[in-house]
Amino acid sequence: NHIFANVSWMPGFNGSLIDYSNFGVKRDFPYPVTPTGLAARDNGAGVSLSWEKVNNAVAYNVKRSTDENGPYDTLVCSEVTSLSCTDMTASSGRYYYVVTSTPETGIESSISNIAAPAIINVMDSVKVTSPTSLLETVKFSILAQRPPVLK
Repeated sequence: NHIFANVSWMPGFNGSLIDYSNFGVKRDFPYPVTPTGLAARDNGAGVSLSWEKVNNAVAYNVKRSTDENGPYDTLVCSEVTSLSCTDMTASSGRYYYVVTSTPETGIESSISNIAAPAIINVMDSVKVTSPTSLLETVKFSILAQRPPVLK
């Protein structure tokens, strides 16, 4: 017997869908649950993305946008069954990512937290040793769309 204070279920809600021993949803819960814990990391060859498991998910969709506020309409990884994927199509620029889950009913969840890989200033390790290297440093900085950091 389970007692919840200040909880009211919607009319017609089937309480047998709740896993009370591990308070969460059972695998056969028909409604989509929003994924959490999305993390993004630039691995040099692409952007590695990972997230936490949703018990009733049969697949995940990862989407991206160039604007943190969306729209998230570029599908990066479709119907992924694992808890990670890599965006190999990201070109230069800043991207923001979200993930959704889909249970067996096929209804897609709302979007997860927004994640973006950290921007690493590759110029931090460049030392200027001559006028030629200064010119190359500035050229590289312009191509990388980052301000030069001179030491």
